[in-house]
Amino acid sequence: MSDFIETAKQKIGKGINRVSWEADKLRRANAKQGELNTLKQDRDQVILDFSNTVLTMYRQGSITDPQLRQYCERILDIEQSMTTKAAELEQIRSEMYPGAPDARANMGGSANSASASSSVNQSPEAGRGTGMTPCPTCGEPVRTRALYCNKCGTKLR
Repeated sequence: MSDFIETAKQKIGKGINRVSWEADKLRRANAKQGELNTLKQDRDQVILDFSNTVLTMYRQGSITDPQLRQYCERILDIEQSMTTKAAELEQIRSEMYPGAPDARANMGGSANSASASSSVNQSPEAGRGTGMTPCPTCGEPVRTRALYCNKCGTKLR
């Protein structure tokens, strides 16, 4: 009995570590997305300022190169920061929990097997023998005792 409890403690501990890691990953991704959104807003404001300045200068007939160069340099700096932040965000999103089995191994080794299994689940025959029946309207498998189809909303009883 004590082995069972010890094993349960270990598994719960691993689960807590995984949830904590996933929460931290989500927090970091959201923070990076916030930084990226702020940079996009900054760029949009600089572009608006740039266009207003150019338009004003155009109307006055006095467009000078140093002023245009300053705005262009600011826009390029912000866009470079955006590219860096977007790459950092993608890196965070692609992280896998350390020690977790490879997700592809759980799916039979390829993304194609996942799509094949999802297409099988959507056929009317998929639910047969498992307490499922096809919806009379759309053919989507629904639980035998379901009141409505989850896909099309047809009332079943």
